[in-house]
Amino acid sequence: MKRLFLAAALLLAPAALASAALSAGYYDGVAAYRRGDFAAALEALRPAAEGGDAKAQYMLGIMTADGSGTPADQVEAAKWVRKAAEQGLAPAQYGVGLSYLQGIGVAKDVTEAIRWQRLAAAQGYAPAQYELGISYRLGDGVGKDDAEAVKWYRLAAEQDFGPAQTNLGVMYRLGAGVTRDYAEALKWLGLGVLKGSPQAEFNLGDMFAKGEGVARNDIRAFALMDLAAERYPPGPLRDDTVKTRDLVAQRLTPEGLADARTLKEALAPYPPVKK
Repeated sequence: MKRLFLAAALLLAPAALASAALSAGYYDGVAAYRRGDFAAALEALRPAAEGGDAKAQYMLGIMTADGSGTPADQVEAAKWVRKAAEQGLAPAQYGVGLSYLQGIGVAKDVTEAIRWQRLAAAQGYAPAQYELGISYRLGDGVGKDDAEAVKWYRLAAEQDFGPAQTNLGVMYRLGAGVTRDYAEALKWLGLGVLKGSPQAEFNLGDMFAKGEGVARNDIRAFALMDLAAERYPPGPLRDDTVKTRDLVAQRLTPEGLADARTLKEALAPYPPVKK
């Protein structure tokens, strides 16, 4: 349920807590959850959820999926998240969509996944818009359509959703679903870099290495690729990034390499992915 937690994090943002419509049970439950007192959170959330509070239902589903203060039960979690989704709560609709996409707590059903993501996306929920972009890019549950992918990525990116900004930048770089535009690619990938995306770091670094839309700069290229290599978990993406980074390093003098490592530290807004 990893991506479901993204929706939980957004729901728990201070702006979400400001709504006067939330029940006291939900307020108390969220406060307890945020301080790590899961037993108290469940005690407050469960009555509110059973009373029909959609946000309490959703949080109860998240905690049940994660096993926070209660044994993990994906089927029970999916039940509570769906109750919230059926009341129109966009993060819950997004969560139901992911459950169907991944087959967690429910039978895998890509058609249902797309249906729920559309409901959340129609409410302007950026993670769902981003998810639809991925579906159209991959042709997963819908016909492959890069132009449609770009449309959904853009809607999410314009809400400052980092993963969508990165993907939109890549689409502009490749000219996939949109006219190739290196200036736009640099803009959107730069925003992704500010949010610590290794995909954005690698692509922007590769653009500097190849002089795509910008003067070739191996110091910047190495710094960005080295940062991406640290953030990526072990696997093919990290391996390819390291290989490309090392090719760039061969073009640098020892002084240039030292400057690149210094720049890398200045560029890092977030801790790298733990190894």
